[in-house]
Amino acid sequence: HPSTARIFAGPARGPRPPRAAQRRGRVAPAGASMEEPNAKRPKVILKKGKPATAGNSNSTAAASGTSGGGGTGGASQGATVPRSLPTPPPAPKLLDSGPMATLDVGGQIFKVSAALLRSKPSTLLAQLIDGASGANDEPRSAPPNGGRPIFVDAAPERFTCILDWYRYGEIHVPRSLPVAAVLQDAKRFQLPHDIVVNGVSRSVGPNIAQKVGRDLMENVVRRWPGFAVYLTKLLDSIREHFQAVGEASGAKPGSAGHQRPPRTMAADQEDAGAGGVGEEGEEEEEEAYDFPPFVLPLYDETGWVDKQHVCTAARARALALRIEERGYCCDFTEAELLVTLPLRLKGESAVEGPYGEDEGDYPEEEEEEAAAGAAPEHAGA
Repeated sequence: HPSTARIFAGPARGPRPPRAAQRRGRVAPAGASMEEPNAKRPKVILKKGKPATAGNSNSTAAASGTSGGGGTGGASQGATVPRSLPTPPPAPKLLDSGPMATLDVGGQIFKVSAALLRSKPSTLLAQLIDGASGANDEPRSAPPNGGRPIFVDAAPERFTCILDWYRYGEIHVPRSLPVAAVLQDAKRFQLPHDIVVNGVSRSVGPNIAQKVGRDLMENVVRRWPGFAVYLTKLLDSIREHFQAVGEASGAKPGSAGHQRPPRTMAADQEDAGAGGVGEEGEEEEEEAYDFPPFVLPLYDETGWVDKQHVCTAARARALALRIEERGYCCDFTEAELLVTLPLRLKGESAVEGPYGEDEGDYPEEEEEEAAAGAAPEHAGA
C-alpha cells in the first residue's frame, strides 16, 4: 500500500512502533524511547471556548505540574517530592595563635603564645621575648629567639600559676603550693601590684606587717638583758626533755627503769600535793598517743614565775617565736608554754592546714567544704 511504503521508506532509527500505538497517536519521535503504556499523563483542563492545541496543552500540563501539590506530572497530589538537603555550615577556622615562645624554666620547657605574653608589655616575660627578638633583628611574626629556648630563672612547679594570670587575669593556687611563694614569683615577674588569688585580691608589694613584726621582735630582745644565754639554756633543757622521753619508752611498765619525763614527774608532784593523780589521769595521758611536750611554767597564783626573764606577755611571745625559729612548735595555755616537736600525723588536723598555708588563702574551698559539711535544715535527728 502506498501509505505503508512511506512509513518504511526512510532509514530505521529505532524499533518498529506497534500498530496499536499508531492508532492512538502515541508514536514516539525518532531516536526517543517509547512511553510506558500504563504511565499516567497530566490531565489537561481546557477553558471553554479554546481548542486544545499542542502548545496550550503542554503549557497547561506544566502549570498543573507546578501547582498540583509538587507531584511529578501534577496528576497525583499524594506523591512525595524529594527535597534538597540543607547546605552544612562552613567548618570553623582555628584561631592562629601566631609564633610560639619557647621558655626554659628551671630546666623544664614551656611553649607559650608570644602574642599572649606581649599582651602584657609591662611584665618581665614580655620584655624577655622582645629583647631576644630585638637582639637578633627578628620580625614580630617570627618565633622569638629563632625558636630557641629562652632561659627563665624560676620554679617550674609554680610557673603555671603565672601563665594562668596571662590567660585569665587571675591565679588559682592549689593547696600543694604555698601562696606566699606564688606572690613572690608574681612580684619578680612584674605582675600588677594587686592580683586576684583564689578569688581574693592580694598584694604583691612589700609585706609591711612582717617588717613591723621584725622590728618589734628586735626591740623586745634588745631590752631583755641576758636573752641569748637564757635562750641557749632553755634549748638545752628542751633537748634533754625529749631525750628522756626516748629513753623511758624502752622500759616496761612497773620496772625500775620505767619512768615518765622529768617535767611530767614534776607535774605529778604538784597534783599529788593537791590530792594525788589517779589511774584515770594516767589513762587520759596515754590515750593521747603523742610525745609529752616540754612544759615551761610562766604564771601561777603569785604572778610571773621567772620575774627576771619572762615577766611580761611580750617577752613570753618573743621567746616562743624564737623557739619556733629553731624548728619547734609552741603553744600557750593559761599559765604555761608548751613546746612540741613537728611530728604530726597526716590525719591530724593542724591549725595552719595540710601544707602550712594560712586559713584565709582558700576562702572559696573553705566555703564549699562548710556548705557540704552542714546538715540541711529539714534533716531529721
